[in-house]
Amino acid sequence: MLAAAFASDVATVTPGVCAAIREAISAESSPAKRDVMRHALVELSRRVGELASLVDHEVRERFDAKLGPDAGAMARVALRHESPSEELALESCAARIGERARPELSKLTLRMSELLGSEPLDDSRNPVLPRLFAHSLMGAIAGLGFAGDARLAVFESYGPALLFITPGLYLHANTLLGER
Repeated sequence: MLAAAFASDVATVTPGVCAAIREAISAESSPAKRDVMRHALVELSRRVGELASLVDHEVRERFDAKLGPDAGAMARVALRHESPSEELALESCAARIGERARPELSKLTLRMSELLGSEPLDDSRNPVLPRLFAHSLMGAIAGLGFAGDARLAVFESYGPALLFITPGLYLHANTLLGER
């Protein structure tokens, strides 16, 4: 449920993300970086459906790995970051989402613990942390073949939308789980 909803939301906001990339292109002073961003814009616009499918896959794989018995599973699905800038962008995005969604995230984490019949989930086993969704989006963007500056530009362009998508996703999940 979470994977499909997140993937659908990412696809829905992609036209707005493309508009943000267009604005960033016009503000960019480096011709080389403008070219990279133009290429990213064209590819992203053309491959929205593929991106959604990759996001769905990434979330499911990471979610399952967090809950699976193999503690090393997350290492197999971890994205290899090309730069400290990517790591900083991922952690910053996850922190902003976490701050914005704190009440709903806390409720969902407790519900997940109840469903699993376990002690409260620590961060290493919590499959609904904002970090999982940020890394899943970055992994999906990489899966489209974006690298370096293009991958970072596309990911950062999703930042504002993720601040609304993810808390809404948590709220929806809490509502559904509360009905059980």
